[in-house]
Amino acid sequence: MNQSRHPAKTDNTSQGEARFGRVMQAMTQIVCCTDADGRATYFNQKWHEVTGLNESQSLNFNFLQAIHQSERDTVSQSWLSAVKERKSWEYEFRIIHKNKKPYWYTAYAQPCFDEEEQVIEWVVVCNNINEYKRSEISLEQQSKIKLEVQEAQTEIQKYFERLTLALDAAKMGSWHWDSFTNKNLWTPYHETIFGYEPGDGEHTYEDWATRVHPDDLPSAETAWKTALQEHIDYVCEYRIVLPDNTLRWVESYGRYYYDDSGKALRMAGNCHRYYRT
Repeated sequence: MNQSRHPAKTDNTSQGEARFGRVMQAMTQIVCCTDADGRATYFNQKWHEVTGLNESQSLNFNFLQAIHQSERDTVSQSWLSAVKERKSWEYEFRIIHKNKKPYWYTAYAQPCFDEEEQVIEWVVVCNNINEYKRSEISLEQQSKIKLEVQEAQTEIQKYFERLTLALDAAKMGSWHWDSFTNKNLWTPYHETIFGYEPGDGEHTYEDWATRVHPDDLPSAETAWKTALQEHIDYVCEYRIVLPDNTLRWVESYGRYYYDDSGKALRMAGNCHRYYRT
């Protein structure tokens, strides 16, 4: 592997991800990201502090267990309706804290779209309004809270846009695999690298394997299987064969994320093409 080139080409992405992580963990609101179908894929630390639930207990639709039982069905129905209609969502409900007591929250959700106007994920921000429910704070204060949450949503959306621009500028593609849905999503530039026309971003294992050079496929598969079994990062160089039989070298980097039992929940990574001399 060309060790001198790899860090330079992943610098923009790693810095963007690190910045995103710091912003999320510093927020006083609960922040959640979901896939296009409304299944939770990420919670910031505030959620875990409030509910006492770990990652595996929170992802997919497991987060519903933290909602007050009397409101769980209506929250679920309202949320899935908004996801289906691709509309912004606002709802008030109670979240059970780790002390077993319910507290009122207002949730605001916003869909994030790709260049084809397809929803790629949702960002949900939950603000604690328990004191408001108890003391009926003024309308002006309600508006201020809502404005602060909307500003937070705007900043999150800007982050996703900047990260996409950073990836494009670095000539890098990115992918995300979710074990709950078994969906593998590629960014438009990732599709371009592998000779596909940018579409909805959803691809199968076969879409990847049929592009990898037959001589390189065994080693590429061994690399990600080893990463999965040994809980190490996936790093691999291999050739792909484009539809016109042109050969292209790519370098791919990825990381698995596991639950407490060691089961892989998801994998995220990036790839870029490079030229061998």
